[in-house]
Amino acid sequence: MKQGKLIVALLLVILVVFFAIHNTEMVMVDLIFSKVKVQMVLVILICLLLGAIIGLVASMSALAAQRRENKQLKKDYDQLHQTKLNEVESKDRELAELRAKLTQNDYQNKNTAVFNQEGAYSQDIADIEADKNKTGINFFN
Repeated sequence: MKQGKLIVALLLVILVVFFAIHNTEMVMVDLIFSKVKVQMVLVILICLLLGAIIGLVASMSALAAQRRENKQLKKDYDQLHQTKLNEVESKDRELAELRAKLTQNDYQNKNTAVFNQEGAYSQDIADIEADKNKTGINFFN
């Protein structure tokens, strides 16, 4: 890439040298407050240089505006990104809490089911004992 730029620069220099050699005649330049006689190549090169400077200043102001806009957009992006990260972290905490509650509820439900099964078993034995007393038949001997 650097070699390409160097080649283009050398070609431009060679082109300017040929241009200068072919435009050596003298011309009159009116500068409003005076008139000056100079070579045509100097007038052309000075105008070219002034145009380049004006273009550079104009592009720098546009570039500065773009940099300010990019800086503001980056700031907005960072704020939005941080907000979304906070939301995700909040949802992760909420999910972890819900999973902990679910695990606790599952454990309580298992214990309740065991208690209910034991309670039902005790009730069945009580019913059999009541039937035994009514009928006089011993089911467990």
